[in-house]
Amino acid sequence: MSRGFSAKLAVLLHLVGVAAFSASLPRQGPPGGNCFELAEKGDIAFRKSNFAAAESSYREAFSRDKTCARGVWGLGRIEELNFRRGSARDYFAAAFRLDPRDPQIVRSYASVITDRAAKAILLRNYITLGGDGLRGVESAAGHIQLDQRLGAREVNTLITPYQPYTLPMSPSYPGSSRPAGMVLRASMTGGKPLRLSFDTGARGVLIRSKAA
Repeated sequence: MSRGFSAKLAVLLHLVGVAAFSASLPRQGPPGGNCFELAEKGDIAFRKSNFAAAESSYREAFSRDKTCARGVWGLGRIEELNFRRGSARDYFAAAFRLDPRDPQIVRSYASVITDRAAKAILLRNYITLGGDGLRGVESAAGHIQLDQRLGAREVNTLITPYQPYTLPMSPSYPGSSRPAGMVLRASMTGGKPLRLSFDTGARGVLIRSKAA
């Protein structure tokens, strides 16, 4: 079986679970209404960090139209924000099933796919659809290249038992006299010390190319 066929098969098998989840989504509220406008209203609230209002708009959009991909996608963003990753994955998968040509939905769905070959297919589709602009396209291309270089190598896996550590953190003052986060001074392979900023939602460690 070819690698390309295996990747496509992985996507198709994943979508079998998507269909089951879509059927289990809550059904409420009256039919009709413009779900796209409501979902867009949710997007605006999300960008303003008014997440309660965003969730309310997304839920109303879905309650009025059960095929509202943007509403389902928005609910996935809320779940992801609250670290409910399993639920977020199900929402993103359902949104992708409803609209596989929306670049933002494709990108979110790709972010929760563990199979690298299937993820590469989704990211290439994202790029073909125009992405979210040049920055988004470049980021997707970078992820494809990174996964290709990793090959079968596993990442983000525990290789030693859990044990307590004491990390000497210090406040960060990026542009004012008030602290806006915490930083940790660390060096890699004996190199020049770096200032690592903590991000509780990060999935790994990101450093600039110059530092690498």
